[in-house]
Amino acid sequence: GMALALATINLALWLYLRDADYLRYVGSIFGFFIAISCGYGGNGMGFAFFWPHLPLLELVIASVSAFASIFFSCLFVNRLLNLPVVTPRLNRWMWRCISLLALTAAFRLVLALADIRGAAGWGQAAAQVAALVAMAIPLTIYPGIMVATYRRVPLARFVLLAYATLVITGVLNLGRVYLFDLGDTNWFIWSVCLEMSIMAIALAYRFHEERNARVAVLERSEQELEIKVKQRTDELTASEARTKDLLHNILPASIAAELATSGKAEPVELRSATMLFTDFAGFTQAASTMPAERMVAELNDIFSGFDDICRAYGVEKIKTIGDAYMAASGVPIPCADHAERAVTAGLAMCAFVEERNRSTAFKWMLRVGIHSGPVVAGVVGKHKYAFDVWGDTVNIASRMESAGEAGRVNVSAYTYDLVRSRYDGEYRGKISAKGKGDVDMYFVIRARDT
Repeated sequence: GMALALATINLALWLYLRDADYLRYVGSIFGFFIAISCGYGGNGMGFAFFWPHLPLLELVIASVSAFASIFFSCLFVNRLLNLPVVTPRLNRWMWRCISLLALTAAFRLVLALADIRGAAGWGQAAAQVAALVAMAIPLTIYPGIMVATYRRVPLARFVLLAYATLVITGVLNLGRVYLFDLGDTNWFIWSVCLEMSIMAIALAYRFHEERNARVAVLERSEQELEIKVKQRTDELTASEARTKDLLHNILPASIAAELATSGKAEPVELRSATMLFTDFAGFTQAASTMPAERMVAELNDIFSGFDDICRAYGVEKIKTIGDAYMAASGVPIPCADHAERAVTAGLAMCAFVEERNRSTAFKWMLRVGIHSGPVVAGVVGKHKYAFDVWGDTVNIASRMESAGEAGRVNVSAYTYDLVRSRYDGEYRGKISAKGKGDVDMYFVIRARDT
């Protein structure tokens, strides 16, 4: 009953796991179960209940089952402990003993099936040889198990304990047959039962360890996946942040947010904003005297300073056109002090260029023009988005710049009216502006003390 229970459980495990070790173990259990049922020649339940009048069948089944039990058991231990690698020499001797056992079992079957005079004596001798070899096999394999235990092969201690009683009872049975009357067959049977039980525990332990190993691998894989996901998320976040910064460097924050949300930006009509233009007097002549790379480097350095000034005073850079720099205040988000912001930025730009001229070989003469009025702002096109501003206010601001003087901020009368409470100005009179006629203009001198 115990053998059948163990065989059933491990057969189910084999069907579930498809691990051949469980099938080898089941083969050894079935071999032992049938051998015990036969009773090795007439004292087992199989003989008593199923074939009491077939002694020849009893002999055949007993021989085959005994060999199958030993063969599958050795095959199972051999595979479980990797004995061909751990103890190759002992492993070869074990298989030689098993081969001799197979020959004696085959010889007994031939004698049993052939009606030969004197066959009983030969069969008895073959049976004694088979018993001797069968008892010697555990003695052959046990040193290999001890070596595997010494080398800390997994499950070797279980096998060492399982085969200990098997070896002891095997030696006692050999002594009982050939030397002294000590022990009986039941001792060997119970030792085999103990061996089967311990090996079943070993398999259960291995299943538990393998399951824990799989769980550990899954947990490690999950942790590695979480790390990779976090890294990828951080990379995407950093990439998104870089993309966002790049977009904000091209477009105003509100326009960039609108484009990201809806894919388009609606134009904005602003009733009052201020436009700022800068240009360099004598730029064409100055540019012709320097290499193109140096000219670009000079403009880049100056315009980078202008960018910092615009950011500091809340002015939105629109674009650069050659040596011209265009910015707007109160765009795209309206503000009440747009004119003051633009004038402050213009004065700071003049001061920046003047300070820079003191330490550089090339001297630049900056003109700044400012005008306030209604504008329309928005993004045009679908490739290489560009934020721009349109309206007559833009044109007049450009005329303020071209009609100005180097190192000074030239503003229209309307703009000066918006900032006169904070800035001192110098009235220039009516100055002709291309396409606009005579326009009242002022030079902004300085900010008033408050």
